[in-house]
Amino acid sequence: MEIKESSPVVSFKEGKGRLELVISNNDPNQPSDLQRIQRGLNLRPLGRTIRRNLLLVAGIAAALTAFTAMKSLKAPRSYSGGFRLLVEPITGEARLTDPSVLSRGGEASSFTVDYPTLLQVLQSPTLLSKVAERVKKDYPTITTDALVEAIGSKQLVVQRIGTNLLDNTKLIDVTYQGGNPYQVQAVLNALSQEYLDYSLEARKSRISGGVEFIEGQLPELKQRVTALQKAMQGLQERYKLTNPSSSGDELVRQALTVKTQREDAVRELQEQRVLYARLQNQLQLSPQEAIAASVLSQDPTYQKLLADLKQIDSQLAIKDARYSEESPVVRALQDQRRNLANLLAQETQRIVGRSQARDTGNPQVLAFQNSVRLDLIKQLADAANQIQVLEVRSRALASTEQETGQKIEQIPQIIRQYNEYQRELEIATRTLNQLTIQRDTLSVEAAQKEVPWQLAAKPALPLDKNGQPVPMPRDIKKKVPMGVVGGIILGIICAVLLEKIRNIFYVTEDVQDAVKVPVVSVIPYSRQINLSEDNSYNWLHRIHLSVMHNTLFRESFNNLLAGLRFLGATEPIRSLVISSASPGEGKTTIAVQLAQTAADAGQKVLLVDANFRMPQVHAHLGLDNNAGLADILEQKQDLATCIQSAPDTENLMVMTAGHFSADSPRKLASQQMKQLVEYLSEQFDLVIYDSPHLLGLTDSCFLTAYADGLLMVVAIRTAKRSIVMQALTTLQEFQLPVLGVVTNHPRSVSGMSYGYQKPIYHSEPRMSDRRSKTPSLDS
Repeated sequence: MEIKESSPVVSFKEGKGRLELVISNNDPNQPSDLQRIQRGLNLRPLGRTIRRNLLLVAGIAAALTAFTAMKSLKAPRSYSGGFRLLVEPITGEARLTDPSVLSRGGEASSFTVDYPTLLQVLQSPTLLSKVAERVKKDYPTITTDALVEAIGSKQLVVQRIGTNLLDNTKLIDVTYQGGNPYQVQAVLNALSQEYLDYSLEARKSRISGGVEFIEGQLPELKQRVTALQKAMQGLQERYKLTNPSSSGDELVRQALTVKTQREDAVRELQEQRVLYARLQNQLQLSPQEAIAASVLSQDPTYQKLLADLKQIDSQLAIKDARYSEESPVVRALQDQRRNLANLLAQETQRIVGRSQARDTGNPQVLAFQNSVRLDLIKQLADAANQIQVLEVRSRALASTEQETGQKIEQIPQIIRQYNEYQRELEIATRTLNQLTIQRDTLSVEAAQKEVPWQLAAKPALPLDKNGQPVPMPRDIKKKVPMGVVGGIILGIICAVLLEKIRNIFYVTEDVQDAVKVPVVSVIPYSRQINLSEDNSYNWLHRIHLSVMHNTLFRESFNNLLAGLRFLGATEPIRSLVISSASPGEGKTTIAVQLAQTAADAGQKVLLVDANFRMPQVHAHLGLDNNAGLADILEQKQDLATCIQSAPDTENLMVMTAGHFSADSPRKLASQQMKQLVEYLSEQFDLVIYDSPHLLGLTDSCFLTAYADGLLMVVAIRTAKRSIVMQALTTLQEFQLPVLGVVTNHPRSVSGMSYGYQKPIYHSEPRMSDRRSKTPSLDS
């Protein structure tokens, strides 16, 4: 059965010595707001572990603290001394009198000391080896490795005084400690002298390196300057440009002028083409045809022949109407017309020439041209001539514009190259001048002999009134607290390891922190009080404790039943499997008590003993085991025969395990078992299956697959944590519904009273006053 998101979750926790019922309307898989905050760092299990093993933690902490104190008291005395170096001038006057400033004409250098790097250099094996050489005659044990090891152990410390920008100084503090005060003094003297020598040698080597570098750069720079000057001169001569920038401006202006002229020519050409097209459309003549028509219209001979031809055509038309084509009159007129046409063609060829005679095919050419058409023909000829002129001009201007554009495109490259040469020349010239000046300056500085660094405090050890070295105070005040803290941490680690080895749950909160399913209820420890004491006070007190424990025991099952009802708020839980990770955790007792509690609440309940490995339900209720679930699955008995009424409890029916065989557990996975579970769920309000443990067995898994869910029993201080987690992981891998966990207390837990008086008597546990037999809670 799946739990809906809207279903409330009921859980119980042990708080302030009593059981507390917690009801939440959230999904149990969804953490609460407090859980979301604590999930990142949940220290509650660690706190409980420390409380349970407080004596162990305290003992280990005390032992380690004592050991640390004794070791500190027995440690040999050591001596410490030191000196301080001033590595930079501290006033303006001191800076002005510095040799490097004087060599630069009084101009202070802008360079600053890289203190982190300087400190690393001062602690380098190279310098320390020189220190060891100075003292090895008197103290052979002082070697380079010994000094490097002293730096690692903080016996030799080289540091800058100051911790931030506000109190950082220009002083370097050097301290050294050891067991021999005279050896400490000798090492400090050697360190101070070596550091002072290093400052002078470092300056000289730095200056010499600078001069050598400059000398190596000057020839190349001179060659570079000469090459750049020649390159600029060659560029000017190649393009005949004195100043590329001004020449480029002149070309741009010329290009704009040519572009404007070309645009004007294109516009006029477009206008002439429009006029030409309009005139040609009006005359229906080409320019050659128009010229031919104009010439023919002005020739009198041609016009007379044309008039005679028209007259013959008129006569021929009249004669055709009166005579047939074979008539001599018609034939004579036709011959006369052919002769006139030939004469007209000859005259046309004579007038317009052979080349233009082919253009006279258009009838408009041979027609008479009046003065208006002659004027239009003149305009057509002028437009054609103007178009040719403008086309030639446009092509010439376009070519000029293209050539100018190409020159303009080259100008930026020329200017860029010229400017690049000029910029490189300026840089090379400036660098050459600077390096020359710097070389002269460094040469002056190299001649200086004054040590750059100064001793602000000479190497010394603290002395007493008699002038004897004073040893360092013992660091017991520092080491004892460290021992306490280390002892506590070690004790906590031991406590955690001890509980890992024990591998049990101590309290319900351990279960809640470990598992991902809700803890539905907490079953308290139940005890049967012996009332045979003679002391009347003890007798009355025992009666009170008996009533108290039985009431709390029964109330826990009422809470468990209520929790199951809340879990099934949307869909009621009709079938329930009760199991545990390992045997002996009290699952059978809880199944019997839960069934009786549900029956007392008015539900029709069936308790089924499905534990074919070790059936115990019949023993708890004092019933016979002649027929039961195994007989039904083997089809040896019918259902009615195998169901018995529980004694002293109404509404509670019981189905024992019956006579089972080695093959009976496999029947729990059969289709017959599935049908039986579905049938019983319809007949009863609640069916509870007491199943075998989960360790190494799959009986409970088969039953859970058919039922609404599984309720796992975890015995506090008995169940193995690893086995419980393995069982829950198996159920999750099989995707079986786990309704929750019930924590059982089959043993008395010291200090756990669940809200009542602390229990002080020990005896055998019992179920309730309604049982004739009282089996243990761990069954």
